[in-house]
Amino acid sequence: MSMIKFQCPTCGGPLDDPGQGATMRCPYCSTSFLVPQELIAARSTMTAGAASQPGSAAAGNSAAAPTPDADEAEEGEYFEDDFSDPESGWDVGQRSGGVTLAYENGSYRIFLAEDESSWESYVDEIYSDFVAEVDVSRYKGPKDGEYGLTCRADDDGCYRFWLTGEGRYGICKVYFGEDDEEEYVDLAEGKAGFMQFSSSYNRLGASCVGQTLTMLLNGKKVLEARDNEFAQGDIALMASTGESDKGGLDVRFKNLVVRAP
Repeated sequence: MSMIKFQCPTCGGPLDDPGQGATMRCPYCSTSFLVPQELIAARSTMTAGAASQPGSAAAGNSAAAPTPDADEAEEGEYFEDDFSDPESGWDVGQRSGGVTLAYENGSYRIFLAEDESSWESYVDEIYSDFVAEVDVSRYKGPKDGEYGLTCRADDDGCYRFWLTGEGRYGICKVYFGEDDEEEYVDLAEGKAGFMQFSSSYNRLGASCVGQTLTMLLNGKKVLEARDNEFAQGDIALMASTGESDKGGLDVRFKNLVVRAP
């Protein structure tokens, strides 16, 4: 089978299709992403062509390798969703406080219409050590609105890896209180000059390994913190009105992957 070539969707680096698996990692920027569906289809076509060639391994007593299912994750990956299937199980519909949840144009949407609002959509699995990565975009709304990943969430609290349309980003610890009140402890913060703004997507990575919490943006390690408050818990896509508490924040997520560190 001849090698199929394509480009990394994050950094544009030239890549060779590994020939199997529904995800791969870019060797240039370390981003994990779903292999495009057209390449999955091309594999099947090329395998069928090899089977029809006289003298090929597939034409003799050896059977051709089966084409991997596009929904099958590579070994070492716990969860993935590119949000192309509106039946994949995420919350949809209207929620109290002016929250809209929807699959839209191959992405998952969290829209916060009202001031002083927030939402988290959970994977509904418990993880301890992992790396979670997702493409996220502030489609429109206040630039100080915060969005990203919630990690190791349990009944008492969680860690949040967040960024804003202003280029700020951070890792914080959150304690859950009564009546939906939350207490925040900042663990690390920064500001990037290399983030993409407007409606462009940034690749956000959250690594939780033991007490070490690491944040990546577009394949670059930007923050690291240490904390032992929460050892395991759920993962969620999150959006929240920022310091101004203004509503109208519209956030889109694509290509979520949760894998072994």
